[in-house]
Amino acid sequence: NAKLGSYPNSGPRVLTFDIYKATAPHIDLLAHDVYVSNLREPFDAYTRPDNALFIPEVSRIAGPAYYAFGERNALCYAPFGFEECYDDPNLVGEYKVLGELLPSITEAQGTGKMHGFVRQEGIDQPDDSVSFQLGDYLFHVHYVKGEQNAHGLAIQTAKDEFLVAGVGGYITFQSKKEGGGCKIAYAEEGEKGENGWEPVFVLNGDETAHHNMLYLRGRMPLPDYSKDGIEVDAPLYRPSYQRKDNPLWQNRYKVSGIY
Repeated sequence: NAKLGSYPNSGPRVLTFDIYKATAPHIDLLAHDVYVSNLREPFDAYTRPDNALFIPEVSRIAGPAYYAFGERNALCYAPFGFEECYDDPNLVGEYKVLGELLPSITEAQGTGKMHGFVRQEGIDQPDDSVSFQLGDYLFHVHYVKGEQNAHGLAIQTAKDEFLVAGVGGYITFQSKKEGGGCKIAYAEEGEKGENGWEPVFVLNGDETAHHNMLYLRGRMPLPDYSKDGIEVDAPLYRPSYQRKDNPLWQNRYKVSGIY
């Protein structure tokens, strides 16, 4: 009952979707700028059989991009004023990782072999978790309480093989087959270089809770850092799953890792 010219002023918002689809069927997709606390809500609403998710403008937060691409097969995720973020190590670092993942994301879009996740501060509880199925396996993503920026995605690359990227959580697995038992046979952390996949760590028992979990510890910068006036070596090595409960480890600067 709003007056003409008032919100949404004929914009392609969810409540006007049916009008647009009925009167302008040749428009390829409907999209709008996203500046809300719960980003998953509009991402979900704009993903429909008759509409692909395209985000032309959004807050400068990197984590939800993993959900948009991984869970909703987004065609675009464009933080506003990205050119001003050259000195934001988190945003630049996360987009470097997304650049490494882009070929795999593109190949998996629309196949049902990819899922994304993000914990949103103020909306999700610190100990919330999320589950999804890929192939014959259930993935249970547990967010680390001390990590405020938990997010990631998972892609099935073969029957029993998966590419996972993210930070701030850990994943346990369950087989859909009888008995449900499941362990990680082999895992490694690495990055995409000029020559393709380059392993950095082979994750053995101490890193995977004896092959029972994949800890998304994320990538940490190589330079040393200063803590209370004391120069400390950057803790690059020994990515033990036990570190996930260490506040000092949680507060270290990091971006998504690829596994």
